[in-house]
Amino acid sequence: VKVVQAKSARAPEDVLTNIALIAGQLDRADEGRRLARTFGAEMAAARTRVASYGDAPRALFLLAINAGSPNAAGRGTAADAMIGLAG
Repeated sequence: VKVVQAKSARAPEDVLTNIALIAGQLDRADEGRRLARTFGAEMAAARTRVASYGDAPRALFLLAINAGSPNAAGRGTAADAMIGLAG
């Protein structure tokens, strides 16, 4: 069994890279390109919608697992990427 590891996606561009990688490994390049176009169009629409909201509120991401102490996420993390995409 061949194992291929995709990069952890922290930005929409990373998702596009992973789509191409997986589609290529599955010999589904055409389907991958279609999915990438759809994803790109949906991301563009979401960015336009978020931009129309005006000023972005401040946000903080906290994660508490089980009874552990909460963790805060900083710049360059997946949580930071999600907050950035939300505007």
